[in-house]
Parts: sequence; C-alpha cells; structure tokens
Amino acid sequence: MLRKILAGIAGVFISNATFILVQSLSGRIFGMPTDPTDPVAMSEYFTGLPATAFLIVLAGYALGSYLGGFAMNKIAKWDSLILPLVLGIMGTLAWAVNITVIPQPTWMVIAGFFCFIPFALLGYRSAR
Repeated sequence: MLRKILAGIAGVFISNATFILVQSLSGRIFGMPTDPTDPVAMSEYFTGLPATAFLIVLAGYALGSYLGGFAMNKIAKWDSLILPLVLGIMGTLAWAVNITVIPQPTWMVIAGFFCFIPFALLGYRSAR
C-alpha cells in the first residue's frame, strides 16, 4: 500500500515538474508580461501569443502526464488503472480551472481535455 501511495505522489510530482519546465521554456521563448498579476496585461499577452506557444504547452501537458503515468507503474508495480486515472483526472480538473482563469483559443481548450487522461494511461501501460 505504501508503494502505491509513493507512486501516486511521485507521479503527480513528475507530471507537475514537467508542466512547469515546459511552460518556463515557452515563457523564455515567447517572453512574459512585466506584471503577471495584472489581469489586463495577462489577457493581452495570451491573446497575442502564436499557436506555437500553445502547442509547446500542450506537448508539455502530454509529456508530463505520460512521464507521471510511467513513473507510477515503475514504482507501484501494480497493474491497475486507478493511479493513472487519478493523475489524469487531477490534470483535467486543473485544466478546467485554468481555462476559466486564463483566456485560451478554442482549439487549445478542446485539445487540453485530451492530454491528461489518455497520456497518463499510455505512460502507465508503456511501462509494463
């Protein structure tokens, strides 16, 4: 049981670390607003970003979910879809909150919902 709990914690940590690293990379490439606490500046920033910036973030979500699911299987040594499903659902719920706070293009909103659960499951299954 402890192994499963540690696997869950590690999967969430690895996923989030990957998300943060990729989003930081995107921010370094495309710049960031000078005042990230200003909602008007943030809105203008996100509406002015090219599609490439959003694709990089989507790739980070997919990669993070995949790596999190992969690590979960390796650590837990348990052939159940519960852990990657929890990881994917957590990511999807966080995405739902994210799209209410940060303006996103419609295609990005839709694509974001297909990143977390499928890639967490794929990572988990490919670790076998």
